Parts: sequence; structure tokens; C-alpha cells
Amino acid sequence: MQKLKEKLIELKIPAEQIKIKTASINEIKGIDLMIKECDVRFIITINALKEGWIVHLLTSWLH
Repeated sequence: MQKLKEKLIELKIPAEQIKIKTASINEIKGIDLMIKECDVRFIITINALKEGWIVHLLTSWLH
């Protein structure tokens, strides 16, 4: 998860826009994701990785 976050940062996505949410890591705790001022744009989850959508998204960004 952290490696994926680091890759997104390498792709010039601001770190404050990327959060990880798993059973043991909860970077979105206490953040109101519904307010206009929320900087979070990407939430990395185990299920998203299992479904493969992040790989597809990264692949499309790299091409």
C-alpha cells in the first residue's frame, strides 16, 4: 500500500490528496470527505487492489 502511495506521489499527485484505509491503517479517520475543502482525492484500499482498478488507473496515467 505504501509503495503504491509513493508511486502516486512520484507521479506528482500531492501526498495530502492520497490516503490509505485498511483494517490496520486508517488515514481518513476524522476527515470529513464530503466537505468541499477536503483535499483527499485518492483512497487506497485492499478491495480496490484486489479488484485491480488501481493498476488500470496507473497504467492509463503512465501511457
